[in-house]
Amino acid sequence: MTTTMPQAQSTQKPLVDWEFQDYGVDHAQYFPGVGVSNTDWTAVYLGVGANAMDAALEALDDLCASRSESIAEFQAIKEIEREVLRFSDKDLRPVIPNCQGIEENEENELYHYVALFVK
Repeated sequence: MTTTMPQAQSTQKPLVDWEFQDYGVDHAQYFPGVGVSNTDWTAVYLGVGANAMDAALEALDDLCASRSESIAEFQAIKEIEREVLRFSDKDLRPVIPNCQGIEENEENELYHYVALFVK
């Protein structure tokens, strides 16, 4: 006798809207964090990087890791990815302008923060 386990139904709602919020540069110890309480958003993914583009890509990566792989999801994520790629060249600057070797300094705790809000 073979028994099969019932398949879990996906309770994820499709992505209907998203927004990037660039919080700029802050020290890791002092960044206050982000959340979705008292908003219309259902989730937020925080990206941290050497510049805005790196941080936005990390937030998108976290979103992709947490979502299903349906065709609709894929299309929405591709659209978000196009928005990430619109970050201008100025967003690729180092965290601290005119400071040589800042990225090699292991004690540096200044990062660029970008949040991806979704619903």
